[in-house]
Amino acid sequence: MDLPVGRGKKFLGGVDGIADRLVSGWGLSGISSFQSGFPIPMLALPTQLSTLFNAGVPRPNVTAGCDQAVSGAAQAKLNAWFNTSCFTQPSAFGFGNASRTSSIARTQGIANWDLSLYKNTRITERIGLTYRAEVYNLANRVQFNPPGNQAGSSTFGVVSGQLNSPRIIQMALRLTF
Repeated sequence: MDLPVGRGKKFLGGVDGIADRLVSGWGLSGISSFQSGFPIPMLALPTQLSTLFNAGVPRPNVTAGCDQAVSGAAQAKLNAWFNTSCFTQPSAFGFGNASRTSSIARTQGIANWDLSLYKNTRITERIGLTYRAEVYNLANRVQFNPPGNQAGSSTFGVVSGQLNSPRIIQMALRLTF
């Protein structure tokens, strides 16, 4: 989107000469991405049923009435993304009663802004210069990896890393003739 500044625009529309080259031709664009997190598939450690009879991956048992949610900011929940005490290992020949995914235990969502600023300048009638600066993840917002999802493991409910990239800035200069 071209900004309304410079020759023939709403602001400084009568400017010419060097001032025209400095203030005209600026533009701004951006992308905003917002998404809620995905449900976390809950798994249990292998049981006799799954190992001996190839019965698939077991799910944990869920304690009835237990609140799986943990409140607070994402940074405060890294060692306990959800209430791990709500889940227990099924018996040696059990499948577990947890649903395939939990509607309460979800990965972190996405809230991301990317921004681009550009400037087009005509040097002569045939020669032009374009400057472009792009910033990805403008707010430098972290998005965490999903927590460990296997009940009984040491990483169950623990977030161990970052999923997205930190802020990235790139600039380009293009001469067209």
